[in-house]
Amino acid sequence: MKTKRIFGTIALALMVMGCKSVKNKGDLVSQKFSYDEFPLEYNLNEEVDVSKIKIKNTYSSGDIDYVSLERKYVKGLDNITSTIGVKPIDLKYNKLEDRVNIFVYYGDHAYDEDYRSQYHYSKDKGWINDPNGLFYNELTKEYHMYYQDGPRFGSDPNNFWSSRAWGHAVSKDLVHWQQIDGYAIYPQPDGFGDIWSGCCVVDEKNTSGLFDDSVHPKERVVAIYTVTRPQQQYCLAYSSDGGYTFTKYNKNPIIDNSAAQYGGGFRDSKCYWIEDETRPNGGLRLLVTAGESSHCIIFTSDNLLDWRLNSYICDMNGNRIGHECPTLFKLPVDGDKNNMKYVFSANQNWYMLGDLKKNNLGNYEFVAETDKIRFYSSNTHAAMDWWLNSSRVVLTAWIGDNYMATNPQDTPNRKWEGMMTVPYEAKLITGNDGKPYLHLMPISELEILRGFEYYDIDDFDITPDDDNFLADIYDSTFEINLDVNLLNKYNNSRFGFNVRKGENGEYISIYYSIDQNLLVVDQTKTHVAKYKEQVTVCPLEENQLKLKILIDKSAIEVFANDGKETIQTIYFISEENLGIEFFTSMVDIHFNSFSMYSLKSIYHKNNL
Repeated sequence: MKTKRIFGTIALALMVMGCKSVKNKGDLVSQKFSYDEFPLEYNLNEEVDVSKIKIKNTYSSGDIDYVSLERKYVKGLDNITSTIGVKPIDLKYNKLEDRVNIFVYYGDHAYDEDYRSQYHYSKDKGWINDPNGLFYNELTKEYHMYYQDGPRFGSDPNNFWSSRAWGHAVSKDLVHWQQIDGYAIYPQPDGFGDIWSGCCVVDEKNTSGLFDDSVHPKERVVAIYTVTRPQQQYCLAYSSDGGYTFTKYNKNPIIDNSAAQYGGGFRDSKCYWIEDETRPNGGLRLLVTAGESSHCIIFTSDNLLDWRLNSYICDMNGNRIGHECPTLFKLPVDGDKNNMKYVFSANQNWYMLGDLKKNNLGNYEFVAETDKIRFYSSNTHAAMDWWLNSSRVVLTAWIGDNYMATNPQDTPNRKWEGMMTVPYEAKLITGNDGKPYLHLMPISELEILRGFEYYDIDDFDITPDDDNFLADIYDSTFEINLDVNLLNKYNNSRFGFNVRKGENGEYISIYYSIDQNLLVVDQTKTHVAKYKEQVTVCPLEENQLKLKILIDKSAIEVFANDGKETIQTIYFISEENLGIEFFTSMVDIHFNSFSMYSLKSIYHKNNL
């Protein structure tokens, strides 16, 4: 069941027994809060027994599902309904230390809100950004996605980066996600500040020595994350239950940057396992870090605790590179495992192909074999690859628009900001020029969301004189796939789709400008965020063009020529705008294939 923080106003009373000193009002702490505020926090000065919470529901509709206390669900809420009044709830957990966080959730309609995307993951309420710690638990068959969680969304519109913690969601299929309430790693008072970006690995061999034999090897999860005080540096936490709860390492930081020797921006770590017969465990951990002022760095470790600087990431000319959100993964060219290339990607904005080599000092270096190759990703950020322990490379990124977030007057009123892209599978495919290029396409698992099949037809022609063959279709969440040849081209020729079209004259245009070789997503016909996203896309042989278009209620993702170029963006348009139009101007189109499907929500049970 998806859960949401309750709308309206609720009064809570926390009864604390056996406590000599409680912040605020002695043994009874009572406070009112509204939907616009972040969760209540009660700081306890010493170990106490917490016996009872009282909830007064003053919201006129929506059942309360449960209360979460420090990520532990409080049971016994069957008698809590929309009835106005006060009900006591017995807590099952005692001797809580340091901090008590109380969250109240209700089972109503947060994901039915206007503009809420239906198959792109977003949090029930609040700001989210970079995905962190993406890994697969082979024992439980669960995908764990952490992300930057901003509980103060709405309280300070000019400071979205405060109070960072790791939010958490879990999936069985990389498509349907269950939000895990509370925080996986919380910035408890340890002097290191907020919890920023990072990664997770499964320490099956217990190289860290942090686990005993009672923990299954597949459940030994280690998180390496950025903290903010006194400078950005790296700390570690470990989980013995497969990634649900974490304990902070008692000798943090694991990479000390207190004197800013690695630069002021030292974050966005990604950890890999490298086979190496010369190492005690048959391999070692390789950590790639981001940094400002030309400080993307490779570190290595045998035990995840002690790290050694190996090299700085450089381009083909030996110039050091500084960039956010680096990844370094290996892919076969055209599926040939005898022809492998490393891909160093910087925030999905550009990438270089090369090799990872060990020099005569035993240090690992990335050796670039190409210049930077532009990869247009528009409003996506922080693409991270999953720890899958397989040959497949899957990435997830954040779709956000900082302008919209910091200029709320230009966007519809809502209680959330930011969402994740659909997961992409990465491949290296040789282009027309004989060189390999990175391609990103939505994973095949997303096909389980296909609902009504509008079209699945091959081999037909459309000319500018033909009527709109999509005129009878109305939808806000759908997928379009097309493979076309462009015939009889003239000046100013283009073709495409006007989607989310309504009687109010608003729509979004997704089209290909043939003269300019430009793929365009044009929002200028909406009342919000009037701008265009565009990327150069060259046709394949015989003027062939392939497109996959994913439309969600407030997200658009377009993939050209099997994902060699992409556009992702957030948009806002009136909910009643559901029309779809195909158009072509000054060009005849031959469709080799065309398919269109309605896509189901990942949030509603009847769509699972």
